[in-house]
Amino acid sequence: MKIFFALVLSVFMVSCAVNAPVNIQSTVNDQPKVTFDVKGFDAEDLVLYVDGIRFGSVLQYLSSVSSVRILPGQHEIIVKQGTVIVYEKSDYFGENTLTEIKVVR
Repeated sequence: MKIFFALVLSVFMVSCAVNAPVNIQSTVNDQPKVTFDVKGFDAEDLVLYVDGIRFGSVLQYLSSVSSVRILPGQHEIIVKQGTVIVYEKSDYFGENTLTEIKVVR
């Protein structure tokens, strides 16, 4: 009889643990994304600066999948080839937007 009660109690305890509600929380990233369309330049030679901060080669930001994410607001975007500025613009970037910047020679 003790074994029967122990078995019933263990089954009851396991069933309570398995049926516990599951809460899933996720964070939405609504930062603006910026990509580049480069014509007439070798994208590997172009360097991206956002508000004076170097973000590396433009080559890594050529598609919406590998876009650069920035905070919403006013930003200065500069693209340089060596020491020469080939693109410069100050613009407002809103939440959850995708902006494609065309760098053309």
